[in-house]
Amino acid sequence: MFRRHPSRELAAFHHRQLPPERERWIAGHVAGCDACRHELEEIAFATRLAEKLPMATAPESLYRSIEEGLSAAGPPPSRIRRRLWPQSALLLGVFALAGVAWYFGLRQPLRAAIATSPPSSLETFAVTEHAKRIRGGFDWQLRTSESHRLQQWLAGRSGLFAHLPDSRPDEDDGHFRLLGATLLSAVGPTVAIIGYEIDGQPVTLLTARLSQVRDAPPEAHFSKNVFYRAEAEHGFRVLSWSTEGQAYVMVSSLPQFGQQGCFICHTTAARRELIGRMDPR
Repeated sequence: MFRRHPSRELAAFHHRQLPPERERWIAGHVAGCDACRHELEEIAFATRLAEKLPMATAPESLYRSIEEGLSAAGPPPSRIRRRLWPQSALLLGVFALAGVAWYFGLRQPLRAAIATSPPSSLETFAVTEHAKRIRGGFDWQLRTSESHRLQQWLAGRSGLFAHLPDSRPDEDDGHFRLLGATLLSAVGPTVAIIGYEIDGQPVTLLTARLSQVRDAPPEAHFSKNVFYRAEAEHGFRVLSWSTEGQAYVMVSSLPQFGQQGCFICHTTAARRELIGRMDPR
């Protein structure tokens, strides 16, 4: 059976312009479809790029020249379009190639800093839920060690994403253990809680739609800005960031700044090296 891909709706999906039922269906599809997930990432990049383009006002002389050109005798519009199309296509092609090169070569440089503002509501909630796990008082709505199943369950029920890879490098064998997920939405935004362990140490990852978490770090356009906080009461290490329309908080007691917890999603050697060098001091 042929698989239907919602390519024409991905832009509207990214901008939250679809009905809730359709949005949930596409979220579930994207969670299990690498092609559509990559296409959605490109749409997100193009949106960030467009937002950074400066606004400019055309000079009055340009409008006058257009009016004069339209009123004067000239070739039919179809001939004008044929004459201008090769140049426009060339410019668009160059721009697209430059964008693709930037996207795949320098996508999301990592910047880390010590958090100076008070803990966000999502950070406070994440610390509370992680403390429950430590005390053994937490229960998962979905218990699974399969990342694909967790992604589909999460996307289908909430429209939230968890970019968990379906396969891991050999070096991860025996070190990473995915436990499950829980969705909470009784009060405030819908929050996804994802639990896993690294070398037996619990890590708790929370995510919610950025538009619903007013005090979350703003999403950067050309980098991923990560903020570190040493939580005082329990000694937890807290990392928070925002990307692709979602706010994230990760809590653990892992060494250094707890950045090893990011390896659950990032599996390439280059990205892990960049994360490992993260130093918010």
